[in-house]
Amino acid sequence: MLSVVNPAQSVFSRNNATLSDRIQLPASRMPKTAAVVKQKVRRVMGQLPWLARGLLLAWQASRPWTITWVVLLVFEGVIPVGLVYLAKLLVDALVVAVKSGSTWPQVRSVLIVVVALAGLTLLGEVVRRAIVWIRAVQAELVQITLTI
Repeated sequence: MLSVVNPAQSVFSRNNATLSDRIQLPASRMPKTAAVVKQKVRRVMGQLPWLARGLLLAWQASRPWTITWVVLLVFEGVIPVGLVYLAKLLVDALVVAVKSGSTWPQVRSVLIVVVALAGLTLLGEVVRRAIVWIRAVQAELVQITLTI
């Protein structure tokens, strides 16, 4: 027999069970957060000596590419700051344009900021692709260095 359910009744409140009741794990199955964090930190610290050796190997195999890679990584980290600043400028320009009745000089300033945002976003993508390409070149050069 088909039972009719009140549509206003939540799916998760049927059979006297709430959403939190359905997703709670028993205390014995809940991970110990401090222990998990400790284990992950221990694993990272164990791999830290290999980082210096890997960077040294990349430096010896492809010094100019490594310098370019580091510069692009820094640049990639700065791009989001520029995007946030341009977004603030866009909001400011929009407020001025709306308050002034959307005259052409104000609309033009909005368009300039939009183009700058699009350009910086595109530049960020180009930088990301260049970093991927440089890492591939570095991997090839390191492999060649190891086989010689």
